Amino acid sequence: MSLAIQIDAPYLAIPEYAKRTGQTVSAVTCQCDKGQLPVHTQTDPGKRGKRFINMLALYKQADSQA
Repeated sequence: MSLAIQIDAPYLAIPEYAKRTGQTVSAVTCQCDKGQLPVHTQTDPGKRGKRFINMLALYKQADSQA
């Protein structure tokens, strides 16, 4: 049996991930800080990095646990 998953966005901003999962932004931020969620940090020179949830990594993790 084959399963195809379509990912609408490989990375989600923390507020968007929180919205989609029904969590608060602070709860998601805490999970990121603890290393419970895979994070990609986008940095622009001279600016603080913005963190995104790596959705592809989450799907791969779920696949390996299935």
